[in-house]
Amino acid sequence: MLSSLDSLIGIVISLDNPISMVDSDDGSEYDGEHLHPSSQESSESLPPIVLTTIWDCPGITLDEIVDADGKTIKGWRCGYCPIPGGLGGAPFFKYRNATKALSHLSSKGEDIVACKGYKNVPVNVKHALSTLRHEKVNKKTNRTLQKNILIEEVIDNQEHVLLSQQSNR
Repeated sequence: MLSSLDSLIGIVISLDNPISMVDSDDGSEYDGEHLHPSSQESSESLPPIVLTTIWDCPGITLDEIVDADGKTIKGWRCGYCPIPGGLGGAPFFKYRNATKALSHLSSKGEDIVACKGYKNVPVNVKHALSTLRHEKVNKKTNRTLQKNILIEEVIDNQEHVLLSQQSNR
């Protein structure tokens, strides 16, 4: 049993079954006797993974819920986010938007709430997510370049046809 005096409210708090492992800010864990360094110290100890989509991420699971009107809503859950209140499952995110899911699993969380358990994401998964983000940006850049090249070719062909028609007159 663990007892402690809470100086703010002035009562003694007793725990019959204290939590055996406590996660600290630096990723280390304390089991009541010893401080254990983070299990995520080096990416070399974990096998590298390759993600072709965010849905391949081991911490993301596709799910469905039924709303009050009986409609099925497809969405996903983040297994890295802490479970609210320690009850139920991982938080549910409506709709299967891969861009938002990928943004959720970044340190910033653009256009969506950032993952509150991001520090618990294994290093090899963080590297795979970073690679996936870079591939997405490169794919978008390449698509834009190809589109611009195609537009320039169409304009050149139109000008060539116009000049050719004017010279035939």
